[in-house]
Amino acid sequence: MSFLRERLRKWLGVSEIGRDVERLQKDLLKLLNSQTEAISRLENVEERLAILETELKALRQELGSKIDEERFSSILNEINEIKKSISLVRTISFENAQSREFSSDEELKDAILSIISTGESVTISELQKLLNVSWGRLYKVISELEKEKKVKRRELKVKGVGKRVVVKPISD
Repeated sequence: MSFLRERLRKWLGVSEIGRDVERLQKDLLKLLNSQTEAISRLENVEERLAILETELKALRQELGSKIDEERFSSILNEINEIKKSISLVRTISFENAQSREFSSDEELKDAILSIISTGESVTISELQKLLNVSWGRLYKVISELEKEKKVKRRELKVKGVGKRVVVKPISD
């Protein structure tokens, strides 16, 4: 009977489908991580632009009539165009984040388990950014998953960064 079951599984391609699902989960995690990185880089660019704009305006005050007004206006226009682009990117990323709202804690639990099912550990802050949920709700759901013995938290010391708390799946 088990020989027949094994041949049927092979014929249906169950193990191949399982490997495909694992690969897709890893790819999705990579995409979500790259999206998180992109948002972080976007925030850095916004900060740098704000500093640049402040410095330019201070320079304008300092130099007064010695500054080439046309050149100065052109630089400010470039900064405004970049701000518009950033606003558009923020709108797109906000719309994507809104499409991932979790109406119940069970959906959130499933999403967390799906992310960590690849076997790789994920920091709690990465989960918070990826899932776009409040810290309180995330900690509550992770605590419930720990009580259900589905995940465990580990504290890691990262050189130059400090402590990081990661969430890992519990292997049966």
